Amino acid sequence: THRTAGTDVVTDLLVLRRPLVGELRPPAAWIDTVEVDVAGVVFRHNRHFAVHPERVLGRYEPGGAYRRENLNVTATTAPAVALAAALAAVSVDYHPSGVAPQHVTPVAVTETGRRLPAGSIVIDPASATGFSRDGVAHKVARTNRPQVRALCELRDVVLDYLDTPTGEARDALAGLYGAYRESWPALGAYRLIAIQPADDDAIDPADGAGGEVSRFRRRYPSLDGFRTDPSWWTVAALEDFNDETGDGTPAAILQHPILDSTIERWPTSADGLTGAVANSLARFHRLDDGYIADQLALDPAAAWDLLRTVAFEVPGAGWEIADTYLAGDIVARLDLALTAVALDGRFARNVEALTAVLPAPLTQAEISPELGVTWLT
Repeated sequence: THRTAGTDVVTDLLVLRRPLVGELRPPAAWIDTVEVDVAGVVFRHNRHFAVHPERVLGRYEPGGAYRRENLNVTATTAPAVALAAALAAVSVDYHPSGVAPQHVTPVAVTETGRRLPAGSIVIDPASATGFSRDGVAHKVARTNRPQVRALCELRDVVLDYLDTPTGEARDALAGLYGAYRESWPALGAYRLIAIQPADDDAIDPADGAGGEVSRFRRRYPSLDGFRTDPSWWTVAALEDFNDETGDGTPAAILQHPILDSTIERWPTSADGLTGAVANSLARFHRLDDGYIADQLALDPAAAWDLLRTVAFEVPGAGWEIADTYLAGDIVARLDLALTAVALDGRFARNVEALTAVLPAPLTQAEISPELGVTWLT
C-alpha cells in the first residue's frame, strides 16, 4: 500500500463519505504525493499534508529504527491532545448537490407476527413464485415449492417454540418435522463427490502405490436458497444426522424438555469456606464476599474474618486469593497497599504480606545488558 503510493509508513487519518446520487465528485487532490525535504533528505508524502502542515501531529524527522531513509513523525505534544486540536480546527465545507438515496428495509413478518431477520425467505402469496426475500420475489423451482414451504413453516414454529417452550408447542414442532421427513430426505443429507488429484504429487503414498486415488467432498442440496436463510441452522438443529448411515433422527429438543435444563442452577449453600470460595469462583469468576456469606449463612463481618485466612482485600478491587495476590507485580501492589493503608488501617496486613515476599532488587553488578538494546544511551 504505502510502497505503491511512493510513501513511507506514515499514518493518514481520512474521513470519507459516499457521493449522493447525481453529485459531482470534487477533485481528489489528497490521492497525490509530493516531495518534501527534511534535513537534506527528500521524502514523499501526501499532498494534503503539504497544503495543511498543521494537520501533521508533530514534526518530520529523518531516520528510524532501521535506516535514515525512513520518514518519522515525532510528537511534540501528547498525541491525543494534538489530534483533538487538529480535528477541532478542521472546518467541513459540506454542500451536497445530489439527492440522498431512499433506503427502504423490508421487514419480514411470519403469520404469528414474528419479525424475521433480513435475508429470510418467507411465504408470500403475492409473489409469482410464492416466496419473497427482502421484499423481492425469491426464485423457487415449481417442483421444490412444497419443500421450501415446509421448511419455512418449520423455521417459524421452532423460533416461536424457543421463545415459549411449552409441551404443546414441542409436540406441534415434532409433528411438523415428522411430516417433513415423510416427504423429503434428512435435513443434513448430502452426496459425496469424488475429486481426482490434480497431479501425481497430490497422491499420498500412504494411500498405496498403483491404483486410482480419489478424495471426496460433501455436496449439500441448495434447497432453493433456504440453506442461506439466517435461521437455517436453527432448523438444522432439529435433527441428529448420522454420517455413517446417512439418516437423520429427531434431536432431543423434539423428544423431551431440555430448555429448562439449561437454566443455571447454583448451590444455595456450602459445607465450608473452601466450597463457598469454589462456588463463588465458578459462578462469578471472582470472590464475592456477600455471596460467600450467604453460602455459609454468616453475617458479613464473620465472612470477612474467614476470607482473610485465604484471601486479601485488594484496595478498590474486591477480594483476591492469597496465592494470586502474593505473586506477579509485587512492587505495584505494594505501592497501592501503602497508599491505601494511609487511609484505612485494615490494609496493613496487605503491606506486611507483600513486604515479606518482595524480591530483593538487583544490584548494578547483577545487570548485564547486551550491546544494541534500544534503552542504552
